[in-house]
Amino acid sequence: FEVAQSRLGPGRLHHCTRAIGIAERALSLAVQRAESRRVFGSNIARQGGFLHRLAEIRLGLDQARLLVRNAAQMLDQSEEDGERMTQMMQMMAMGRKGGKMGKMGKGANAIGRSFNPTSHRYVRMALAQAKVQTPKVCLEAVDFAMQVHGAAGMSSRVTILPHLWSALRTLRVADGPDEVHLATISKLEIKKQRAKL
Repeated sequence: FEVAQSRLGPGRLHHCTRAIGIAERALSLAVQRAESRRVFGSNIARQGGFLHRLAEIRLGLDQARLLVRNAAQMLDQSEEDGERMTQMMQMMAMGRKGGKMGKMGKGANAIGRSFNPTSHRYVRMALAQAKVQTPKVCLEAVDFAMQVHGAAGMSSRVTILPHLWSALRTLRVADGPDEVHLATISKLEIKKQRAKL
């Protein structure tokens, strides 16, 4: 089970980075369309409703990107800590065999000093946060682009947006539905808060 779980984390982040790329493409298409489409005497790109929604989408995408980056950094650190722990265990085993526990033991303790046995909880939480938030925000970006295109946004003959929406909707349920990841986040948050008491 743990081997399977260790493979899911990086896969989930890969899906999130793909989703962000898809959303960025959709946002680019939305701005291009808004620059060329005139409604009520001016380009859509100059109207307040468009500008407000564009800013919200940008904020959401940047927040999602930061969640993904944070999860990736935590995952990398967790893997490094795991490697240090393995080295420490090997050095301790070598020290016992050779009867030289003194220097080797100190070296092993120095290698494992930064290992945090509970860090996997925080990594799981960061992965779950990225998995829940990123596809949701990215789907909103594609939906926004479709809205800017009007009826043309629904036609795969006119634009790639329907395909992008379908791909993102699939990613939203891949690796488990949001409810599973929200349950993980809430359980880990409760443990975190209990530890403070």
